[in-house]
Amino acid sequence: MDPTTSAQVDEIGRRCGSVGQIAAQCQQRYGQNFEAMPQQCQEVSIQSALCMMSVACPQQFEAMSECMKANEGLSPDAATRKCESFANTLDACMQAFQSKVAQFSMM
Repeated sequence: MDPTTSAQVDEIGRRCGSVGQIAAQCQQRYGQNFEAMPQQCQEVSIQSALCMMSVACPQQFEAMSECMKANEGLSPDAATRKCESFANTLDACMQAFQSKVAQFSMM
């Protein structure tokens, strides 16, 4: 794993560790179906995902957050449509990060 990715993984562990562990426990107990999880598990899963995105892809996460804040008067669907390009960029960054981590874990 390259030094940058390794540092990001370490930082995710430091910043997101406890909430990530709880989210993982929820997924083990209730499965991957977000809708089937109790409200508390849904909230923890969201917190965990936001934490990981903010560390793994900080610039893209910040741009998406700023766009959503600028459009907070709109309905969630309308704001999401306005910020779609930022969401796509963040998604691509997270997929690239996850791919790097997955390659390392296969070694």
